[in-house]
Amino acid sequence: MSVRRAQPVQPGLERLVEEKTTLVSGARVGLLTHPAAVDRKLRHASELLSQTGGAKIVRLFAPEHGADAALQDMARVEQTTDPLTGVPVVSLYGENEASLSPRRAWLEDRDLLVVDLADVGARYYTFAATAIRALAVAADVGLRVVVCDRPNPLGGVIIEGNGVRADHHSFVGEL
Repeated sequence: MSVRRAQPVQPGLERLVEEKTTLVSGARVGLLTHPAAVDRKLRHASELLSQTGGAKIVRLFAPEHGADAALQDMARVEQTTDPLTGVPVVSLYGENEASLSPRRAWLEDRDLLVVDLADVGARYYTFAATAIRALAVAADVGLRVVVCDRPNPLGGVIIEGNGVRADHHSFVGEL
């Protein structure tokens, strides 16, 4: 009897870069990300997309906790410049409802929005809500989007807890 080795699960970011598709190569990219968006060698998505994938990162979008994840929950995220790429980092977590979504103008001059937000899958984490709102604006402006999926170490099959009633949806209960 021969034993067949399971192939390792490859994060979406690595697939996107390895395939070197025309989707990324030469594209002006907006990247919605945080520090956990790394490959198996701990290289960040902004580095991989620009150096290996041939993309031109023109703007980073930061969720709650900021692009460097240094801020406490519910702390306002300020606009900054990314030290690795030198591009502007735009906050998608501020003081009001409008600050939770990218402005149309921030996406209109892009070729692609790449979303790479590792998440624990708990409803009260805001990364999924941030991604959903960014996807809605991208759809409104007709922007192509790639969501880099990541393997769920717990299997990703079992759902626990109640769903959110339609009249109770919020930024911490979007799903």
